[in-house]
Amino acid sequence: MCRTRPNDVDKVLAGYAKLIADGASCKHIVQIARDEVEANPRATDAMREFSNIRESDAEVGARRVLCKYGLTTPVAATKAINITLTFLYRNGLWIREG
Repeated sequence: MCRTRPNDVDKVLAGYAKLIADGASCKHIVQIARDEVEANPRATDAMREFSNIRESDAEVGARRVLCKYGLTTPVAATKAINITLTFLYRNGLWIREG
């Protein structure tokens, strides 16, 4: 379960969360975070934790770290299913049996 967002959450990390939500690759964002930590000796603990995510598990690791800092919003499974079914129907991809 994601905890509530702390008041002092890293603003750069929040920006990364927005980029991911807008469709950016988690792997690419992790690479950017690594570059930021290397260039900035005063990087926050949250940023260091994000930059330590393995690229092979970038999707899972990013979710874990962002959730830890309250930067994710849980989506109910029924809502996700409804969105998917609506997309399939509107795009003519609906499969009919028979």
